[in-house]
Amino acid sequence: MNKIKVGNLILGDGIPKICTSLIGKTKAEIKNQSEQIALMDIDIVEWRCDFFDQVSDEKNVIELIKEIKLIIKDKPLIFTIRSKMEGGEISIDDDKYINLCKEVCKSRVADIIDVELRIGEKNIKELVSLCHENNMKIIISKHDFQKTPSLDKMLEDLLKMQELKADIPKLAVMPQNYIDVAKLLEVTAIMKEKYNETPIITISMGDKGIISRISGEVFGSCLTFASGIKASAPGQVGIEDLHKSMAIINKYYKKNPQIKNTNIILIGFMGTGKTSVSSKLSKMLNIKKIDTDELIELQENMTIDKMFSNYGENYFRKCETKALMQLSDEKNIVISCGGGIILKDENIEIMKKQGKVVLLTATPEVIYDRVKNSNTRPILNENMSIEYIANLIENRKDKYLKAADIIVDTDNKSLEEICEEIINNI
Repeated sequence: MNKIKVGNLILGDGIPKICTSLIGKTKAEIKNQSEQIALMDIDIVEWRCDFFDQVSDEKNVIELIKEIKLIIKDKPLIFTIRSKMEGGEISIDDDKYINLCKEVCKSRVADIIDVELRIGEKNIKELVSLCHENNMKIIISKHDFQKTPSLDKMLEDLLKMQELKADIPKLAVMPQNYIDVAKLLEVTAIMKEKYNETPIITISMGDKGIISRISGEVFGSCLTFASGIKASAPGQVGIEDLHKSMAIINKYYKKNPQIKNTNIILIGFMGTGKTSVSSKLSKMLNIKKIDTDELIELQENMTIDKMFSNYGENYFRKCETKALMQLSDEKNIVISCGGGIILKDENIEIMKKQGKVVLLTATPEVIYDRVKNSNTRPILNENMSIEYIANLIENRKDKYLKAADIIVDTDNKSLEEICEEIINNI
């Protein structure tokens, strides 16, 4: 299956990404839901604008998208108006529907826009062109809340969406029985095996179709929708249950490489992504993760910032060595280390014995952009500048290289890309 990249997210690769929908009616409700969803363990957010009580006011819609984006931060946003005839909340004539979609594209405020196949080739081609001109991705979708069409008809619709240059074709249907569910899964597998020019999204809705929401990695659906605040369609599964179910499938389906009797130890300057990468690796390999800074804070019953202030850096460095020694008997874990752990040769020797040491790197400019708003990094608290970061990295360079078994540059890469590079080099 071909992959597409949206921000730092890759769709069409590995475990399906999880999306949940904003379905508030008022601006206040939508912003409140955005704040809650921003904290959830999901990959992408959909705004179902058809729930919005001011959906006909294009200016308010655009402004609210901007506010949603600020709240959800790095999570990509799908803009969707679901028409009444395809299970949405409003009856909207095609002209208003198309004009609003055009304004969203021109404003470049969303990452992906969902348009319905029913609006016709001419309108879709215009929206596809406008969307791509403005560096957005487009989902072309079709929903049937009454039945599951024939296998041939479903295949025809998905291929038509590809022909119309959809970045992601989407098909959601309602099963009357489990044979219908099997038909939807068969169509998905056919697309994956024979017509995989694009990633696709396929859903068999309702309770009977739940298997289609968790088995996308096997059959070929790149995205699944979870009930975050509230379900936006029948049969949606909770976020935690989705993660657990898909992780089990991933473990046995792909037979991910397992690290045997060793550990993956992440080192690198602050802001290179050690915490995020360790969390993602932990999920991909189904192994435990430990953060040395968190372990030290727990044992010392104080924050690292306070430790530096009260006892100085030397005391903290001794705590790092102690933490590493405590982990010496652990196997098959991901260890995320503080940026300065390599300053003591003793620490490097311990890490080398414990497992594969992976150095994550990034340019000073990228690191500055990632950490500039942080006040929990005592080394930088009084020296937050690109020049200072560059000098520190240069001073530590030889130590980092001495410790590293594997070096991975994290600039302009998604978490999936970084983790795959690490796994492939273990």
